[in-house]
Amino acid sequence: MIKRILFVDGDKEIRDVVTDYCASANIEGFNIHVVENFESACYLLESEKFNGIIIDALSPPSRNVVAFIKKARTMYPKISIIALIAFLDMFLDKKLKESLKLEEVSVVDKLKALKLENMKSLFELSCTRGHGEEL
Repeated sequence: MIKRILFVDGDKEIRDVVTDYCASANIEGFNIHVVENFESACYLLESEKFNGIIIDALSPPSRNVVAFIKKARTMYPKISIIALIAFLDMFLDKKLKESLKLEEVSVVDKLKALKLENMKSLFELSCTRGHGEEL
C-alpha cells in the first residue's frame, strides 16, 4: 500500500532537498507531495487523501499553523501530523507549544529529521503514529 504524505515548508531550499531526495532515494511505498504554503496544502487536502502530514511549524506565516492543523483535523480526525521545529525548544513559544500538544501533533527536530539518512524514517513516522489515517 502506498502511503501518501503531505509535506509543507515555506523554505524553497528545504522543499528542493525533500523533492531531490524523493526523486533519487529508494523510498518505495511513499508518495510525497511537497508544497510551499498552507493554502496549497488545504487545496490538496480537499481534493486528495493522505496518510500523514509533515509541516514546518515556524515557517512564515507561522501564525497560520494552528488554523491549518485544525482544518486538517476536521477533514482527517485521526491523521498523523508532525511539526518540524528547528532549535526545538529555543523558538517554540508557549502558546504554539500548547496548541500543538492540544492537537496531538508530534514535534520533531527539523535539523535532525531532514538529514538524508533520517528522511525515510521521518516519512515512516508520519504514517505510523498511533493515530495515523488509513486510506
